[in-house]
Amino acid sequence: MKKILIISFSDLENDPRVYRQIKYLSRFYQVTTIGFEPAKVDGVAFQILTTPPRSRLQRVKRAVEYKLHRFEKLYWSLYNFNCLLGRIGGERFDLVLANDVDSLPLASRLAQGAKVLLDTHEYAPRHFEDQFVWRFFFQPFNRYLCSKYLKQCDRIITVTAGVAQEYNKNYGIDPVVITNAVDYVEMSPTPVDNERIRIITHGVANPNRRLESMMEIMDHMDSRFHLDMMLVSSFPRYYSKLQRLAEKRSNVTIIPPVTREQIVPVTNPYDLSLLVFRPYTINFKYGLGNKFFQSLQARLGLVTGPSPEPQAEIVSKYGCGIVVDTFEPREIAKVLNTLTADRIMEYKKKADTAARELTAEKNMEQLGDIVKQMLS
Repeated sequence: MKKILIISFSDLENDPRVYRQIKYLSRFYQVTTIGFEPAKVDGVAFQILTTPPRSRLQRVKRAVEYKLHRFEKLYWSLYNFNCLLGRIGGERFDLVLANDVDSLPLASRLAQGAKVLLDTHEYAPRHFEDQFVWRFFFQPFNRYLCSKYLKQCDRIITVTAGVAQEYNKNYGIDPVVITNAVDYVEMSPTPVDNERIRIITHGVANPNRRLESMMEIMDHMDSRFHLDMMLVSSFPRYYSKLQRLAEKRSNVTIIPPVTREQIVPVTNPYDLSLLVFRPYTINFKYGLGNKFFQSLQARLGLVTGPSPEPQAEIVSKYGCGIVVDTFEPREIAKVLNTLTADRIMEYKKKADTAARELTAEKNMEQLGDIVKQMLS
């Protein structure tokens, strides 16, 4: 049986895109993984990657090294790579699947002649471009990794056509698009009550998503509409701020998050999924995250802005929701207030059609074909 190494600097079980790769490829290959926490998939080996403790002085020295562009030295001190290489460095693989550009140097070292497949996920050189500290210290590092390592890959995949075009334009590579579509779920759209239209938005309460703008939309909605925000409190201070803002509104409620497997069935009784995010970064502009596809599987009508572009394209193609042409809360509310139960039900029925076509199963078959070609 061919051997594949999958690397991701993440919690593998809670990284949906990586978890899907591991679960699918382990059906056909002997898979070993590297990450912070195991995927907990039967038959899959795991090698843990840990971060060395650093004093304040060491962190200051590292900041100086970032500015002096000592990138190779910096990279090999990011994690306890020496311990990892001691455990796994002698093992031979037929293919190494690297997730995100920052895993590429490690993947290249461990490949030892094996094929290297990179999943870029997003556009690394402008990942957190809205944050000054990231631009000042880390953006040159990401650009360095792309310039040195991208062309060492045998094949590259990414999440959307927009991200692929950016890599092609700036680095002369041609990634294949495999979206973040989630597993197909067999269910039907639920009826819509015109007197109580339920809206849901869910995900990490991350400050760069400016989730308070969704509450501002609700300030201008009529009494039929109520917004539930199912948020993960990864940023406690920002989450507390959102809680305070929600408490001031009778038509907004923050509800506890559920497991990834529960998201689709728990949100199925809702009517609309609110997915209006300003494109503060290029990855918001071209992004197409799990929550978009989870909303389709939940058979909800989708509400998106003119960007992220792929969201608007899919909603327009399938007619499964509404694309507002503005990010102004009052104007968005004006559009939503015109919706009737019958119109929303039409959106939900068309989401059902999209849910049957845009699935993780089809994406994983595409990934499987790429891996099979690389190994043949």
